[in-house]
Amino acid sequence: MLESSISIMRYLAKTYFKNRCEVTLEPFQDKGFVIHHVREIENDVLRSQFPKGNKGREQYLNKLKPLVEKNPSRFALIKNGIHT
Repeated sequence: MLESSISIMRYLAKTYFKNRCEVTLEPFQDKGFVIHHVREIENDVLRSQFPKGNKGREQYLNKLKPLVEKNPSRFALIKNGIHT
């Protein structure tokens, strides 16, 4: 069973990203935040590889979580508005 995208984002935000946006320093909220790849590597897990919508986001974050845990410096937590 897949872990929910909200629970993964909460866990990653608190554990690896000081629970705030790296750019604006605003506190993490359940909506409006993304994990940004600071450095992409060959065969990386990317959001575009998964279906659009909540189901695809859940699948993506379940695959991304171990990569963040292994090397959090490759990623940043930022507000989606900053990301786009």
